Amino acid sequence: FKVNIVNGFILSNKNNEIMKIMQDILINYWKYENKLVYYFMFQILFDTLKKKYLNLNLYITNDTDIHLLQYHAKDKYSDKLWNDIKNKTSIHSLKIFKKIRKHSMIDKILFKDTI
Repeated sequence: FKVNIVNGFILSNKNNEIMKIMQDILINYWKYENKLVYYFMFQILFDTLKKKYLNLNLYITNDTDIHLLQYHAKDKYSDKLWNDIKNKTSIHSLKIFKKIRKHSMIDKILFKDTI
């Protein structure tokens, strides 16, 4: 499975070889394209480079934990669930919410509604 990285949040050391190559590829891509042809293009490119440069020391974490709060955003707030999520990750990927229900996870966490 080649889609196993969250490209919305990446940390690397300065002049990281894979990141420099990715930058070159993407700059070249956007010279000739004005839209993304394939949604998972970045992830597949990264996976290909990662396999080519196996000798590099990469630390890749679980790419699903950052979506836990999003998944439970509309659930009724639970201290236990919030603590479980915080214990797994301090980074959260959230979408735009049209409506936020009172006392939901997202309401209590983002708006500090009587936490």
